[in-house]
Amino acid sequence: MDSLGDIAEIPVTQIEPVPAMMTNGHSLVENLVKPGKGSPERRILIVLSVDRILRRFAVEYAAA
Repeated sequence: MDSLGDIAEIPVTQIEPVPAMMTNGHSLVENLVKPGKGSPERRILIVLSVDRILRRFAVEYAAA
């Protein structure tokens, strides 16, 4: 790969932590990126936690 395409910038105001009541302590989801006000976009971007993924793999690897 010689170059990258456009890299989108996301305003911090669009990034929201996942509410604790939705994670039940086992979710890999860390944040949600919601469309800005007035945006025609309706999709939500789900941001996974690298730390949680590594912990999950470590537990599964230890159990194997």
